[in-house]
Amino acid sequence: PTPPSPIFVKSEPISLGQSRFWFLQRLVKDMSTFNVTFYFMMTGHIRVGDLERAVQAVTARHEALRTCFIGSDTEPDLAHQNVMAHSQIKLERKNINNVEDVAVEYAKLRAHEFDLAGGKLLRIILLTLSPTCHYLLVNYHHIAMDGASFQVLLSDLEKAYSGQGLGSPPRQYPDFAAAQHKALENGQMSDDLEYWHSVFPATEEPPVLPLLPMARTNSRMGITNYEVHQVETQLGTEVLARIKSISKTNRSTPFHFFIAAFKVMLFSFIDAQDLTIGIADANRNDSDVINSIGFFLNLLTLKFHRQPDQSFADAILEARKTVYAALAHSRLPFDVLLQKLNVSRSSSYSPFFQAFFDYRQTPREKQSLANCILDLKEVHPGRSAYDISLDVTDNTTN
Repeated sequence: PTPPSPIFVKSEPISLGQSRFWFLQRLVKDMSTFNVTFYFMMTGHIRVGDLERAVQAVTARHEALRTCFIGSDTEPDLAHQNVMAHSQIKLERKNINNVEDVAVEYAKLRAHEFDLAGGKLLRIILLTLSPTCHYLLVNYHHIAMDGASFQVLLSDLEKAYSGQGLGSPPRQYPDFAAAQHKALENGQMSDDLEYWHSVFPATEEPPVLPLLPMARTNSRMGITNYEVHQVETQLGTEVLARIKSISKTNRSTPFHFFIAAFKVMLFSFIDAQDLTIGIADANRNDSDVINSIGFFLNLLTLKFHRQPDQSFADAILEARKTVYAALAHSRLPFDVLLQKLNVSRSSSYSPFFQAFFDYRQTPREKQSLANCILDLKEVHPGRSAYDISLDVTDNTTN
């Protein structure tokens, strides 16, 4: 039988950040490009029924997890987020026979193509190998939520599983999106726009990072494959201790240290006088969205000028000043900035920056859920719609 049509309780235009995914989905061949997929090993006994009820409770609490994205009949670039009365997301369960089955199920999940109009944009799968050995597989479309939202999801699931109250609902994402559109229309972001005009004057195009010496090609080409190539290394405890000490001495954080080092490295590879580096901002400036789920993430651009005689200590201080200034004007969505500054577009490189620095501190303690320790095993971040940018991982710079 045909399932009944969903009942919608709210409809708002998609946010300015979500509009990027809506537009780009028409340009990519692989519809799983914007999926974020990862899995954990869970050790311990799980009350599966309680976990199922927790998933139901949390997905009912957050409107972003029961939202359909419906396009406009007249304007293809426009869409609305329609909130359903009930969530379609449920805990999926499967017993497996051996560890090798995890890779098989994970590969299937990675290839899943979400239906934006269907409203089920998050999948949570519990694979059970034994009463005390489980694997939790997660996949979500980036238009529905960001990384900070997933931490909110885990926290709420743990509370609901344990029978704790979740408290009053936070501000819902569709309401945030509506307020964002209103703020832009009312000129409440004019100060932010003025700041970015000072960084990128109308008479100058943002600098484009030249190909690095290790590039395998002489020119940038349009990218059609957005697969991620990851290379991992870890800094030793002694090095980390020295970085923290130097950062503290310069009244900065390790993030400022790493930005300064990244800038110095890039300048050492090229002859340009200016370069830009992109960073991500969680963009949760208001306390009422700290515990909300949705796509709040924004992109910021840091611009640097070559200073051959600059000491590294001064480079750290410059990085700190530049980062703080950008964060102070982070309310203006990246997409609006592109439009207002009339930045030229190219199919072979991203606007504003071609190098991106993604900084996330790993929690000191492993996370827990359902009386189990979550041990992260593998992550496939997909492409975040901002990521269609250099990264030293794309095929123009390898």
